[in-house]
Amino acid sequence: MTATTTLEKEIVLRLFKDFTADYNPSTISKEVQRTRVGAFKVLKALEADTIVKGKNFGKARFYSIDYNNQYALKNVETLLMEEAKPFQRWKDEFKELFKYVYVVVMFGSFARNPKVANDMDLLLVFDKKNSNKISEIIKEKNQMLIKKIHPVNQTTGDFKDNLKKKDKVIINAVKEGIVLHGYELYLEMVKDVASRK
Repeated sequence: MTATTTLEKEIVLRLFKDFTADYNPSTISKEVQRTRVGAFKVLKALEADTIVKGKNFGKARFYSIDYNNQYALKNVETLLMEEAKPFQRWKDEFKELFKYVYVVVMFGSFARNPKVANDMDLLLVFDKKNSNKISEIIKEKNQMLIKKIHPVNQTTGDFKDNLKKKDKVIINAVKEGIVLHGYELYLEMVKDVASRK
């Protein structure tokens, strides 16, 4: 089974994106605005299919993505790609940027509601040697686009360190962001930190 229903998809993405939180059926049901029983059934099915794993703490069972399972990781990657589909216009807009960065995540108000957002926050993960070219591309885009781009620049090391430190901006970018580019590496970097939790 893959995560196919809306609820399954929501739960898998929430567990991946909000890996710093501990989720049991009650807490995740509030996040996805469903009943506790419905969330419990989905978590049990996802656990049986090894997409998530559960761990008992006292009387409660807490769930996380099964980061040791390649099938689970491919499931998450597919859901991240699916989540980005409505933002194809922006993937096309930033195609030139993708040549110089490993990962691009759109977050903040633009990811939540592009029509009312005043600007666009982009998390960019790249090699330092490309920083001048990336700055040049962002500057050009800011001259052409109505909504100003605010880049949050990170090397792969910075990104992983900031995830470990639970840096508010980076954690928010992961929790609420839309991945536009670099799904596989993004997944690996989050996995490296989340699987040690």
